[in-house]
Amino acid sequence: YYPFDQFRLHAAKGVGEELRVEGGLDLRRLTDATDEGSFNRDYDRGWLSIVLLDLGLDGLDVTLPGDTWQSDDQDIATWALDVTRRMEEGLSLSAGSNYSLYRYDVFLDRERDDVRLWYLRARKKLDKSWSLEASWDFQDDDTDEYHVLMLGATWRF
Repeated sequence: YYPFDQFRLHAAKGVGEELRVEGGLDLRRLTDATDEGSFNRDYDRGWLSIVLLDLGLDGLDVTLPGDTWQSDDQDIATWALDVTRRMEEGLSLSAGSNYSLYRYDVFLDRERDDVRLWYLRARKKLDKSWSLEASWDFQDDDTDEYHVLMLGATWRF
């Protein structure tokens, strides 16, 4: 990475008990524009989300975001979706999809472009400090498709 400045504006407003509207803007600027390349990008990202809370069932939330990405070589408008069910005993299940114009792949140590991600996630909160998590991602980019399975334990102190 080369030096950059990143700015984020995020606003959210509840509308009644079952609706929340969120929006934001991310701006990323390299200190020296000639440093642009893999892992170093200037971009603007704007987004707006509608969050439907307790939709039909207690603990069922649906989030519907829309994004616009603008960079030197691309302007893209895209969508995302998240459906999460909070269940008893600290268990939550999620499924959804999102898009990233640029995504860093920690396993292959490279940047991937135009990545559509589909996911399934489960999280079980054991107590105030511990939780267990499992996720499966299907990632589709310009060159290939990837399956990622992650299992984890988190301790918050």
